[in-house]
Amino acid sequence: MTIQSIYGRTSQNPRDIASSDFPTGPSVEVQLKFLVNYAIFAPSLYNTQPWAFRILDHTIDVYADRSRALAVVDPEDRYLTISCGASVRLFEIILGAYGFASETACFPDLNDTDLLARITVTKGSIRETPHDDTLRAILKRTTVRRGFLPKLLPVSFTNRLMDASSSRLGNYCVVDDPEKESIILDHVHEAERIQWEDIHFRREIQSWMHPMREHSRDGVPIPRGEPFSAYISGKYEEAPVGTTMLMVLSQQSDTPRAWLETGGQLMQLLFKASMEGIGAAIMQLPPASAVIKSMIGPLSGCEDEPVLLLRFGYPARRYMTPRRPPVDFMRHPGFQR
Repeated sequence: MTIQSIYGRTSQNPRDIASSDFPTGPSVEVQLKFLVNYAIFAPSLYNTQPWAFRILDHTIDVYADRSRALAVVDPEDRYLTISCGASVRLFEIILGAYGFASETACFPDLNDTDLLARITVTKGSIRETPHDDTLRAILKRTTVRRGFLPKLLPVSFTNRLMDASSSRLGNYCVVDDPEKESIILDHVHEAERIQWEDIHFRREIQSWMHPMREHSRDGVPIPRGEPFSAYISGKYEEAPVGTTMLMVLSQQSDTPRAWLETGGQLMQLLFKASMEGIGAAIMQLPPASAVIKSMIGPLSGCEDEPVLLLRFGYPARRYMTPRRPPVDFMRHPGFQR
């Protein structure tokens, strides 16, 4: 099950990973180093991929790589931590697909604030032929950047989201009123427009989104001749009723642990959507957005602090962002701060 990318098939391109390449004979450590190729398909702000991994024996340490932080857009590393939390959850999903059982400890070393999580494999019943639908959903998951198709979402999918939201099975709320959805999106769009007037904000984003990124393994490559604004405004375009669904992710406290948990929930939602071929536009709320956050609560029914917006729908164009090779994000087993 190999997905071809625009960069060509190479041993250093995680998008070329195939389940048939799984090493069945070597140690668990070698197998985990293979599976880390899936964990890096988690979403991250402007595809910064701000994570690093250290694998030793039966443990996977997940670190925040703060050299990839966005000082202007994300000054508190909130969304960096959310991205790492999504990667942790994705690693748990892929471990399950291959028959491993695992336990995860958040912030296992209080003296190392960059060590966000430690996943320990407790036992494994290796599946040489894992669930292909799981692997396919991971590799084909895409963030919607160029608008949505005018295609109705499955009723079964929307009902599941709404049932989970109403039963408070997670920290998220579904906005099921098109008028309320439009109000929220308009306010967020206006807030980002104001942010865009800040040259420091603009320069930081443009450094991660431009045509030369096609020669890189991170960021969002924009084809030459296409306006940069198309990759922003597509998240807010009007869509026929029933073709998109807006969700608000919230958290009870504004702490690194809560951010990490939000990332795990984000990944679980995106994974379930990808299983049905559905994508999502991911919108962070601007740091100085107290007015927006106070407005979102009454409109969405969320009682906790809003932190992310997800707009589900079928992507008009699947745009697969690049991923860094393992040599870039793996730390030596003997790594110490």
